[in-house]
Amino acid sequence: MPPLARRLSRRLLLSLAALSGAAPGAFANGPQTDDPAPNDLGTGGDGQAKKLSDAPNAIHVVCFWATWCGVCKAELPVLENLQRRLGPELLRVVLITNEDRDVFRQVIRTAKDLQVRFARDANDAVKRAWGNPKGVPFTAVVGHDGRVLDTAEGWGESSTAWLVREINGALKARNQALANAPG
Repeated sequence: MPPLARRLSRRLLLSLAALSGAAPGAFANGPQTDDPAPNDLGTGGDGQAKKLSDAPNAIHVVCFWATWCGVCKAELPVLENLQRRLGPELLRVVLITNEDRDVFRQVIRTAKDLQVRFARDANDAVKRAWGNPKGVPFTAVVGHDGRVLDTAEGWGESSTAWLVREINGALKARNQALANAPG
C-alpha cells in the first residue's frame, strides 16, 4: 500500500475506534488521573457559577455535552438514572455545554424535571481548563477529594459499565476516607 493510503487508512481506523465508544483514560491534554480537577463548571440556569466545591465530599460526573449530539442524548437517561439512585449528597452529574444562551435556556426549560445539573461554558474557559476536549461527549469522574479518577471520550456499549465501576470505586474510597477521618 502506498504511504499516503496507509496513513489515510490508519487515520480512518483511529477515527472509527474513537467513534465506537468510550475510550477510558484516553484524553491526554487535560487533567490526568489523580490530578486536581478544575473547580469551575460554568454557569447554571439560575445564572450562578457552578463549582465542584459546591458539593464537598460528593463524587462528580462532569460531562461535556451538546443538544445536537445523538450520542449525548443516548447517555442522558443513564446519567439521570445514576443521579436519581445516588442522590445529590453522594453524586453530582453536571452536563456542560458551550451552546448559545437561547439553546441553553431551552434545555433548562425542557429538563426542569431532571436531577442532573446543567451548566453553560459561554467563553470555553471550562473546556480549556479540561484541556479542550475535541468531541462530545467527554466524561470525567471526579472523586470526593476533587481529583480526577478517569476520563472517557464518546459513549458506547461499554460506557455504562465503565461509569458504574468508576462511581462504585469512588464511593468506596469516599466511605473509607470519611470513616477514617478524625472527629
